[in-house]
Parts: sequence; C-alpha cells; structure tokens
Amino acid sequence: MEEEAENSENLRQYISRLEKWPEDKPPTPADLRILQRGISRAEKDKADSLAENHARRARAALDTSAYNQAIIEMTRVLRLRPLDPTPRIELARIYLQRSLERGYKRRDRQRAIRLAKTALVLNPADAKAKSFLQNYRRMNSDFSTIKNRKYILPILLLVVIAGTIAVWQRDLPSNSNTTTRNNLGALPREQTSPFEARAVDVDIAGFDGGNLETEIIQAEVGRRNDDSFVKILGKISISKEYVEAMRLLVRGKDASGNTQFSIPWTVLDNDSPLMFPGDSTTLIFFRWLVNPETSIDKLEITPLEFELLQERPNWTWKSPVIVWDTPRPENVSIGAEIRRFEVLEAYDRLVLAMDLVLTNKGLPDISQLSLNISLGSDLPNLSHYPVTVEAPPMSRGERRVWTIAMGLPLDAVLVERDVTIRITEAKSIAPSPR
Repeated sequence: MEEEAENSENLRQYISRLEKWPEDKPPTPADLRILQRGISRAEKDKADSLAENHARRARAALDTSAYNQAIIEMTRVLRLRPLDPTPRIELARIYLQRSLERGYKRRDRQRAIRLAKTALVLNPADAKAKSFLQNYRRMNSDFSTIKNRKYILPILLLVVIAGTIAVWQRDLPSNSNTTTRNNLGALPREQTSPFEARAVDVDIAGFDGGNLETEIIQAEVGRRNDDSFVKILGKISISKEYVEAMRLLVRGKDASGNTQFSIPWTVLDNDSPLMFPGDSTTLIFFRWLVNPETSIDKLEITPLEFELLQERPNWTWKSPVIVWDTPRPENVSIGAEIRRFEVLEAYDRLVLAMDLVLTNKGLPDISQLSLNISLGSDLPNLSHYPVTVEAPPMSRGERRVWTIAMGLPLDAVLVERDVTIRITEAKSIAPSPR
C-alpha cells in the first residue's frame, strides 16, 4: 500500500509538472526525460490510459456540441502527451468549430492555428496538420473577402492619407541623434546539426494476414543534436472488411527484447475516409523520443484498435471526368471514382465533402501527383496533392482514397454537375538499372 501511495504521488507530481508547461512550447525529449525522473513504466502506462479516457470524453462532448467541455478534455490529453501532434490537431479542430458556431471568433481561430503550427514542429511531415492549415487558409480567404468589403473605402482613404504624410515628412530634416537598431529578423538562427539515422528491423507479425497486408518501406531511428526520433514509412492494404478507424502500437525493443518505448499511432480516425476492401493507405510515422535511441535494436508494430463497418454504405457515387494537363505516358491511365458526395451548409458557404478514389493503372511507382478539381468554370476549384515525395510512392495497381473538402458559394447549384479532375503533374520513380 505504501508503495502504491508513493507511485500515485509520483504520478500526480509528474502530471502537475506537465500542466505547468507552456502549451505553445512543448518540452523537448530531453526536457521530458527530466520531467519523468522517478516515474516507473507502470505509471507511464497509467498516464497514457488517462490520456485515452480524456480523449474519449472530448470526442463525446464534441458530438453534442459541448465545445467548452471538449476543449478541457482534449487539453488534458495534450498535456499528458506533449510530444504527440495528434491531440494538438484535434484541439485545433475543436477551437475552429467553436469559432464557426460563434460568428468566426478571432481568438479561437488564432488558438487553432498556433496548435496546428506546433504540431508541425513536432512532426514536420504530419499530413493532418498540413491539411488543416491549408484548408484554414482557403476558408479564411473566403471569409475575409466577404467580411472586408465594407472596409475597402476607409482603408483606401487611410492609405492616401499615410502616403501624403510620408511625402511631407520626406522633406523634413532628419534627426542625427537617432540610432538604428538591428532588425530582429536578421539575427542568426540557432545552428542545428543534420539528422543522423540508422535503419532497424520491423516486426509486424501481430497483423492478421487474412485482412491486412502491410509493407514497411523505411524504418529508422536516429537523432538531431541531443534529441532522438523514430521514423516509419509504409503502406497497409485492406482485403476483406470495411475499416472506419485504425490505431496501431509502435514499440521499440533492445537487443534483449525489452521494451524501451510504446507509442500509440492513429492511422485512421473520424476524419479519415472509409477504407473499402482493396484500398490501401500510407503509413507515415515520426515521433521524438524521450530516451536515447542508441539501445533500440528493432521496432514492433501491432494492431491496437479497429472499428469495422458491417455492410457497404449506401452513398451517392460519381464518375469524374479525367483530363491530362501534363504529357500522358503511353499505355498509362489513372482510374478515378467518387464514393461519397455530400453537401453541407456552413456559416456563409456550402461545404462539399467527397471521398476521392484513385487507382494507378500503368506507372511503375507514382512519386508525385498533383490534381486540380473543379465542378465548373463558375465555381472555385481546388488544388490537391495526393502523392508527394515525402509519402510512400503509389505502386502500379494500387488504389488509395482521400477525403476532399471544397468551399463553395451558398447559392451554388451542385445537382447534376460533373466533377472534373485535371492531372497537372504525374511523376514516376524510374526503375533502377539491372
């Protein structure tokens, strides 16, 4: 009992220290190591379990539009998992949704942007953080155009006045006693060393080979300066069932088989498209580690949680028109279909949500793919980059799915409109000579 009481007190002190850390400046792995001194493996697991409980309560509160409670719960998740970018993105979405519900409040939007940018600092390759910021910029541009029309004339008047004053002051004698300060933006940046990494083996034996096929393209651990990291690139394919959500567990093991770290990994969540049999999705994982990576001998990836749909959903399907704006290689095509086509009304615009499915029908490995999606010349189009050099290439015959969201005018009529997909770039990895 005394030992349990001592463990509980250690955990409380650890959580208290995390709560006092600035939200927009997460601790480095070295900082977290100091914070975790005296914390046992069991206490770390308990803290992770607490984070899971808070996350579930946050999502339940969000489902009922209880934004304040959702923010409180997700903030606790963020505190307990300071090096994980996922709760920061979820919290950013909650703030932005509350902003939209309350007249596009600026303070909530600013918090959302800070959280998303911090998530990118933790994981520069985080696709959800990049997508959030990209969608926000597009949405904010639409709102600003409408909101600022009434201010255009006063602004122009102020510009004219300021210009007149500037011309008048140009002829005044300058103050010879005024000193000029160096621009803060010109200060030299902190020097950082390049990434040092080594490849490690990956054990994926825990997967059910009958429903999931996993391919690991790259797995490595390394460090930059004094901070260690783990990185995984790969793909996972579904062969039998409809998958709504997927969480994996990544463990780092030493040469004796002892677990040095355990990190939950959300591959598919509520914002991800539904995976049909035959679909594949990319595996992109990057995390800073609390402890040095030197003892890591191999990685182990095991399924943690799956949510399955028992039957095929009854959605509106569309066949988009494909146009090649870049030279099309001979005997090459890209198949496309839209599985879900839903229109929602938000604030002062329509939001079109659709699941875009692409199949590589010829190129050996697509390493870069850029699209332009349009529903007509009278409506805004959308630039989409489904495959980038940072992601695993799209193999011949592979089928992937992405959720697309487009902001359109409130008076737009979308019935019987064709979706046109223009391929603006398609690059393939050349096969290596034998």
